[in-house]
Amino acid sequence: MKIPQNKWQAPFTKETLMDRLRFSDFCKKQGVNVSMSELKWLHENKIIFPVIRVFTGCIAVRKLKENDRKHYYVDDIEKNSDLEKLVQKEVYYKTGLVVKSGKDWLNWYEKRKMYSFPSQEKTYIPITQTNGVFSSMNEVPEDSEVFYDEYQFIALKLVLHELRISNRFSSTEAKKKWHDSARKKVAEFNKFFRFYLHIKTLKQDLEKDSNETFQVFMKEYDNHRPNSEKDLKNYKKNRQKEKFQKKAHQLIKKSKYDTKDVERWLKIISAKSFLRDVSYPFEFIKRYIQMIPEEVLREEYINKFSEEILWYWNLLRKKEISFKDYLYSSFDRASCYVCGTVIPTGRKTCAKKECENEYNRLSRQAKRKVKPRYGQ
Repeated sequence: MKIPQNKWQAPFTKETLMDRLRFSDFCKKQGVNVSMSELKWLHENKIIFPVIRVFTGCIAVRKLKENDRKHYYVDDIEKNSDLEKLVQKEVYYKTGLVVKSGKDWLNWYEKRKMYSFPSQEKTYIPITQTNGVFSSMNEVPEDSEVFYDEYQFIALKLVLHELRISNRFSSTEAKKKWHDSARKKVAEFNKFFRFYLHIKTLKQDLEKDSNETFQVFMKEYDNHRPNSEKDLKNYKKNRQKEKFQKKAHQLIKKSKYDTKDVERWLKIISAKSFLRDVSYPFEFIKRYIQMIPEEVLREEYINKFSEEILWYWNLLRKKEISFKDYLYSSFDRASCYVCGTVIPTGRKTCAKKECENEYNRLSRQAKRKVKPRYGQ
C-alpha cells in the first residue's frame, strides 16, 4: 500500500489504526474531549483528515426457505451440497461492518482495493453503514468506515483549543484566518511526524544493537552476567554512542530539518504535556516532577513522544540531558493562554490581536461572575 505524500496525509501503521469511536475514546483517556461530530467537522473543513477509508463491500447470500430472516453464504453452500435443499434460489447481497481482527486485517481490504485516502478525495464523502440485505448489486450502497492513527491525537491537541475559540467569532474572515492557521500547523506536524518515524526506527536499532552485543559478551564470559553488563556499559558510553551519533547526523542531512527545528518541535510538543493542563502554579508542578520517578513521567503519551525526540536531540548536540531535567526546565517557559505558543515568562499571550482580544474577553467574563455567599 502506497501512502500519499501530500501535506494533509498523516503517515500511519496498521497496528495503531482506530475507528472514529475508539479514537474519540482514546483522546478522552488522554485528557482531550473530542466528540464524533467534532471529528466530522474537522474532516469536512479539511483540517484533520482520517488516514484511510475502508469500504465494507457486500457478501452474496441465499435465504432459508422456512425463515427469510436467516441465510447462508453462497460460498458455504457451494462447499456443502446438503445446504442447497434448505435455501431459496434467489441470491441476495448483504452489507456489514468493517471487520478488524488480527494484525493483517487491512491486507484483506488492500488485496481487493476496498480502500481510499480521504486526503485525496475532492469532496467530503459521508460515512454510512446500512448493514442490510439487497436484491441486486445496483442497490448496494458504498458503505465505509474511516480510521485515524493514534498519533493524530497530538495534532488534535495542537489545534483543537484554537478552533473552539475561533468558532465563537462572528466574523467569517477571523474564523477563516484561524482555520488556515490550524491547517498549517497540522500540515507541519504531519511532515515532522514522518521524520519522527525515522527517529523511532533509529532508537529501535540502538536497542537491537545493545541486545546483540550483550549476547556476544555473555558468550565471551560463559554467561557470567556481571562482567557482561560492565562491558556493555563501557560499549554504550564509547563505541555505540559515536556510532549512533553519526547515524543521527546522516538522518538529519537527508531530511530538510536541522538541530534548531528538532529543538523547536521538542518545545512545542512537550508544552502539550498533561502537566500543562493542570491549573496549579508552575512551582508546585516543578516540585511534583522532582518527586516522581522518570519512568512514571514517560508513561504519559505526549511525554513518551517528546522523550524520544529529546533522545535524538541529545545525539545531535553530543550532550546529555535527562527527560526529567528537561521537563523541569520547560516550566521556566510560559505558553500563550489562548493558542498555547511558547512565550517568554511574565506574559499571558503571544501578542497576536486575536489572542489578546480573547484573553481580555475571558478575563472580563471571569470578573462578571458573582461570587457565592459564605455557606452556599
